[in-house]
Amino acid sequence: RHLAAAQQLRSDRDGRRIDEAAVALADAKSESAAIISGCFVQAADQETVLFKVFSEYERESLRSGRVGVAAADLQHILEALTGCRPRADECERMMDPGATISFDQFLRIYQEVRNGDLPFKSFAQTLDDFKRLCSLIPDDI
Repeated sequence: RHLAAAQQLRSDRDGRRIDEAAVALADAKSESAAIISGCFVQAADQETVLFKVFSEYERESLRSGRVGVAAADLQHILEALTGCRPRADECERMMDPGATISFDQFLRIYQEVRNGDLPFKSFAQTLDDFKRLCSLIPDDI
């Protein structure tokens, strides 16, 4: 919807729909900023929230006799924290095959995902879409 509004603004610069498109773009810009800021836990609360989410999955693992979390758990944790679900094979590549990870290892993975050093396809696509949308929004809006 936001991308369509930005494209409409470009094509209708001299048309009657310019005001409508400008309003849609301003709304899109505000909404997108809120979505992106919500993608990651803010630094002040980051470690506490990350530990809480990780611990929920680790408790389930402990009930099954495992220490740490497995790749399937990592998939759910990253989805909960970023809004994007990595594929199972992407999570398996983030850790040793068949292994579980500790909170410290998870924290490193999360930071690498956040910095773009360890992207997974759905998250990378979301960031690319956002960058493309931002490039369509004129600076004066």
